[in-house]
Amino acid sequence: MKFKLTKKNWIILTATLLVVLVFLFACGRNKNPQGEPVYGETDSTVPNGGNDTTVPNGGTDSGVHGEHVYGEAVSTVAPTCTEAGMVQYTCTVCGELKTEEVPPLGHSFGGWITVIEQTVNQYGLERRTCGVCGFYEERTTNKLPAKYHITIDKGLGGVLYWGVLEDGVYSLEDPVRLGYGFLGWEDDSGNPFASEGVINGDIKISAKWELLD
Repeated sequence: MKFKLTKKNWIILTATLLVVLVFLFACGRNKNPQGEPVYGETDSTVPNGGNDTTVPNGGTDSGVHGEHVYGEAVSTVAPTCTEAGMVQYTCTVCGELKTEEVPPLGHSFGGWITVIEQTVNQYGLERRTCGVCGFYEERTTNKLPAKYHITIDKGLGGVLYWGVLEDGVYSLEDPVRLGYGFLGWEDDSGNPFASEGVINGDIKISAKWELLD
């Protein structure tokens, strides 16, 4: 049986061959040296399709990476000198809240102020105060160095060592004893010793008493 091509059949066959050749030619030009097809680049500027990872406010897309983008801290509990405070952050993407502790401020002390003046026979006292909360600290200061000493026996048991500065000037208070009247001081030789005066060396004195009626 013989098959005879008509003019119409020739036209269809020729068109089909042309389409096949065009396709093969186009695919052949878009191959790399290894014979693999080469495709065009992806448009990274298309939202929600491609490689666009740009997020408003310069943060990271929480929908893609799960990271929050927090704004500036807002104080919710102000810290004090001794107690911590709290601040709060809000995610600009989803509204998630985050709180953090703020450490105590610590005291803000002024300078040391004398409360009790130091003397040769008395320790001094100084104080400094926090200008924020009013809390204060105190410290003692040493006695002034003594040049001479008066050893005092008041007749009450025990003795008192009274310091005197280099100038030798001293002043003693009259002692008090229940049921007795104070008559004055005397030295080891029984000589009267004034309650105020000047000495130029160490000395021992004792109180003289009289029994009251």
